[in-house]
Amino acid sequence: MNEFHRVLEEKFKIPEEKIYSKVSSFKENLEYIKPKNAIPDICKDKDDNNVCQLAEYITANYIITGDKAFQEIQNFGNIKIVSPRDFWIEKNSQFN
Repeated sequence: MNEFHRVLEEKFKIPEEKIYSKVSSFKENLEYIKPKNAIPDICKDKDDNNVCQLAEYITANYIITGDKAFQEIQNFGNIKIVSPRDFWIEKNSQFN
């Protein structure tokens, strides 16, 4: 949640009062999961390893991120690591 808050504030320049509203709404719809698998050590940013751990645990198909360093990994096992734009293009090309 801290990362979500930070990105809304720093990257998208959303005012604090709107961030509080969005974070509160987001929290109401969360499902907290405690993965039982090991945390991998593949990312430069150690927090991204937690994302990989969760993605593996829930057998995700994609990790969608704007983080360029994270995108450079491209794959974690069978999980594709893509930008939001690349995900959109890939998914929409299936319908053309």
